[in-house]
Amino acid sequence: MHITRSVEVNAPAKRVWALLGEGFAELTWARTISSSRLEGALGVGAVRVCTFEPSLLVSAGAARERLVEFEPQRGVFAYELLEPSAPIRSAGSRWQVEEAGVERSRVTVASTIALTPMGRMLSPLVRLMTLRLMRSTFADLEAGLQQATPTARRTPPQPGLPERSARP
Repeated sequence: MHITRSVEVNAPAKRVWALLGEGFAELTWARTISSSRLEGALGVGAVRVCTFEPSLLVSAGAARERLVEFEPQRGVFAYELLEPSAPIRSAGSRWQVEEAGVERSRVTVASTIALTPMGRMLSPLVRLMTLRLMRSTFADLEAGLQQATPTARRTPPQPGLPERSARP
């Protein structure tokens, strides 16, 4: 399954890249993540470890994601999920940050999720949950960019999404 979504934000691409690309290890702006850290130097091969509330998409409540592409000059990074849990066989996302006008940027995320044979029955649910997570992440990104210090406050939960306890 392939899902691609974009959002335009009121911030220059350099600022957005600083939060998303250079700040790859620091996800405190994202309400669904309770903690994150980087194993290795920022660049291809580095592994980000995130903790969050368990869900159908990742039942363990933690994920390890390895950077497989990192091109600051193009505003692009991509990662793959290590050790996925059922119903996911493999997953990854590619992010791109581009100028979209004066003090505006376009952020595009393209996710690819391969399900286990039994998991294919859950494909509509996995798609729906992925789209909701993308929407939530984009909302958190926009809120984080509006802060003088993006980690200063979390955005309130959206209806239908669980509140975070430890995770921003």
